[in-house]
Amino acid sequence: MVRRRAGDFYPRPCFFSATRAIQAHERMKTLAVAAILLLAALSGCIQYQVVLVNPNTGQTQICNEIDGTVAGAEAQNDCITQWRVLGFVPAQELTDEQKVKIKSPAKP
Repeated sequence: MVRRRAGDFYPRPCFFSATRAIQAHERMKTLAVAAILLLAALSGCIQYQVVLVNPNTGQTQICNEIDGTVAGAEAQNDCITQWRVLGFVPAQELTDEQKVKIKSPAKP
């Protein structure tokens, strides 16, 4: 409710509601920036892993990317290289015949 003084023909402008709207808008911008920063920080914690399978024995090994950095990726590549030397293959590179052989155990 707007109070009028004697002689006022028009209500005095009230900037309170506009100020509150601006403050609310500023809070929303701050919240959005905080959410973006949080997501950016958490994305560095995501680990990517490669599952390696030995097509002859069916054994599996997992090579993780440690921290999402270049050093973590290099460590993962070193892990994959070491297991490849021992006959392991990334699971997505297995052929259909190898997959069938792994799923059905060898009979004595």
